[in-house]
Amino acid sequence: MSWPFKQPMLSGLTVALSLVAQPASAQLFGGRSVGATGCASVAVGGDARDTTITTVCGMPHEKVVELVRLAASPQVGDRTELFARLSGLIPASSQLRIEAIVKFFQLLGEAQVDDSQLPDRFAQIAEQHRRLLEDVKSLRVNDPEVQGLRQQAAAALEIADHITASAKLKEARIIVGGKRETLARVLNDQKREEAALVFEQARIEAARFHSQQAAQLFAEAAHLLPTEDTETRWRYLRNAGEEAMMGSGNPALGEAIYGEALSLVRRTERPLDWAATQNNLGIALLRLGRRESGTARLEKSLVAFRAALEEYTRERVPLDWADSYGTQGFVLMRLAERTKDAVMAQKAFLQIEAALETLRAGGDTGRVNYFEALISDAQRIRDALKVP
Repeated sequence: MSWPFKQPMLSGLTVALSLVAQPASAQLFGGRSVGATGCASVAVGGDARDTTITTVCGMPHEKVVELVRLAASPQVGDRTELFARLSGLIPASSQLRIEAIVKFFQLLGEAQVDDSQLPDRFAQIAEQHRRLLEDVKSLRVNDPEVQGLRQQAAAALEIADHITASAKLKEARIIVGGKRETLARVLNDQKREEAALVFEQARIEAARFHSQQAAQLFAEAAHLLPTEDTETRWRYLRNAGEEAMMGSGNPALGEAIYGEALSLVRRTERPLDWAATQNNLGIALLRLGRRESGTARLEKSLVAFRAALEEYTRERVPLDWADSYGTQGFVLMRLAERTKDAVMAQKAFLQIEAALETLRAGGDTGRVNYFEALISDAQRIRDALKVP
């Protein structure tokens, strides 16, 4: 019989124990029938190679029932009788220890198995045990402590002491897991160090007014960071977006960067950072929309600004509200111009005007100058559409 793969040790142990309770026609292991590892395989020259299996499969089932009864008995005398009988029955060439064979009969006694099925179930348990023990013994690892525990597990399996074997493998797994976690921490620290170096490279390019190179390096630094460093990744991407949008810039790159940054900031945890990201995404979409003849990106820009204004309220952050509200008004004006919508143009003009009044009241000279230019353009568009 061919075995296309080896089962993991712990799951193999579990299957070996579960075989005693399953009907022969329903047993599956690794996507194939396990029934072929029972007495039937012995009859056709299958892979049930241990002579003990052959011996038990050749017994009348009444004799097997008696062996199971002795194994299940709490009486010391019955256990002694079982060892004596097995010593006379088990061939010297058996690959199985007598303690393991006793355990197999004990498992059969604990399970609800029809008497006529006992030899077949014994064959299945024994063959699965043999394969499992072979796997545990054959695998070698570099860590001597882990290898020592594996050898202890193999020794326990020799006598079918499944509890001890599983415990030793669990100890080994804890050791390996601990070392893996240590290596992961070291790797993450190295990622952070490399990201910090690339971040400084980006700052140098920004100082030289090489905005697009700086944007690429800031984004690269963000992508080097461990996944869990969400706030730092967001901060690096924010810098990348600012550089991408510098001057005439690269709004397509800005759209991609701010879209990614949005996935790193939760509105419930950092509402103003979330709003700032929505606002910047809206600006990138506006710039792209102005270059295109359609309205799709302008409409997406409106959605982004609308989201930003849910947190950028006039009462909470009046200047940020004015900036976002006024820019949204300019998006509306561009849409009005494209769709020849005079009513929308008037609404957009009033929105930009309200934003400009708030910025003047707040003394934000830089943004006042910007919006004064915007409102002049908006007024031109509105007048061209002949809004009374």
